[in-house]
Amino acid sequence: MPQLKVTAGTDPGKVYDLKDDSLKIGRDPSCDILVNDHGVSREHAEVYRVGQMFFIRDLESRNGVLVNDGQVEDELLRDGDMIRLCNHIFIFESTANAAEGHTDHFDNADPGETIVMNFDDFDDVSSGPNKFKQLTQKITESIKEPHKLETLLDTVMGMVMDQVKVNEIFIFLLEPGNRLAQKGYRHFEGKRKGKASRSIVLRAIKENRPIITANAMDDFRFKAENSIAINQVGSVLCCPMSSCGKEIGVIYLSNNADSGPFAPDAAEWIQGLSAQLAPVLEVHQLRQSEAQVTDQSVKLLCHTVEGMVPQLAGRGDRVAEMSSALAKAVGLKRSQILTLHQASYLHHVGFMAIFLKRQEPLSFNSLNTELDYVQASVEFLKGNDCYADAMNAIASHRYKLNGEGTPKSLNIVQWSVESQILSLCVELDRRLQLPLSFGRSPDAISEVVEDLISNGTEFVTRPIVNLLKQAWKKRLILQG
Repeated sequence: MPQLKVTAGTDPGKVYDLKDDSLKIGRDPSCDILVNDHGVSREHAEVYRVGQMFFIRDLESRNGVLVNDGQVEDELLRDGDMIRLCNHIFIFESTANAAEGHTDHFDNADPGETIVMNFDDFDDVSSGPNKFKQLTQKITESIKEPHKLETLLDTVMGMVMDQVKVNEIFIFLLEPGNRLAQKGYRHFEGKRKGKASRSIVLRAIKENRPIITANAMDDFRFKAENSIAINQVGSVLCCPMSSCGKEIGVIYLSNNADSGPFAPDAAEWIQGLSAQLAPVLEVHQLRQSEAQVTDQSVKLLCHTVEGMVPQLAGRGDRVAEMSSALAKAVGLKRSQILTLHQASYLHHVGFMAIFLKRQEPLSFNSLNTELDYVQASVEFLKGNDCYADAMNAIASHRYKLNGEGTPKSLNIVQWSVESQILSLCVELDRRLQLPLSFGRSPDAISEVVEDLISNGTEFVTRPIVNLLKQAWKKRLILQG
């Protein structure tokens, strides 16, 4: 049976069994635990039970309640916690049996009562129902594919809706600078209705504990928050997500106040889901950060090269814009679009390698063949794994189907779509920049594009030429 053991003050060594649902501590003779200390208020604190958990609440005492040397108003007690009331110290001692049957945590919860849970109060989620195992497997497997964050969160919210009776789901993530941003939302009827309580979200993150309230408007913890009443925040289950001690965000579930508290198994289920989802979201954040740094590096390298060769000025940006439009029109995967984006900015980086080798100004005329800079670009990028796919696209992007510059080993079937799109966009940009053929008027641009559409099969396969034709017809390119 859980108990409080006196370690300092009057009656050291005395033990109080916590067999009742509530015990008051103070100087008043009516208190369950009498403390003869003038610094202690007549009714100083209350230890109360919620399911199998025990909390201590400050009853507006004069000198406050400390748990592990931190002042608290209402705190969940864990095994070994030190409670200080002025000169008196109690140690809360739990037992192995106190953690059993934790799925009944909320059987006796009053409407409007907040329940704060500790992650350690739950068993390993892997021993849960089979449906939960299937869900967590889907979540952890999602890390293998570079899905968009929105797609992943939408999938998760759909799974939650299938398993938990809930009106609304919010997912908030912490961004750089500890800015809290809403990244996911779903209503069971597909419409926007309520708002999440920022007070509850921040409390869950700060304390790294799930918070459940049957009715936030009647909850004494949030009485001072006007927004709770204004937005009519009702039943809430807010579960923080953390990975290796790093706060990631929260999953916030909301129901109407008359729905009552979330079921115990739902709370445990969401907590297990949060534990599974947090490291996946952390990896997505790291990927996003890494991608931003890589993209900045790629663009910087491109602009450096273009500063060396006047004829190339702006080519990377122009080719990237055109190739991106064609890639999206043909429905390439996100990984392919990223490859093409990098290749667009790096296809002429070989000029830098040649410049460093020759130590003299460069131009197209200074090269023996156009393939010289292509080969130099490949050599420059070789050994850098993050550019491996882009390097492969660059290596073959100046092949021509008319036999000019085409290696005998070229297999048309294996010629990647990314490389062909890059080839066509580079050729189009080259033609548009030729002084004699480019008057920068809409008619001049149209003439260049139509000509390439007519003879584009000298450079790439017919489907890619048709793609250019469709993009031009739908005004997806060269409209700036």
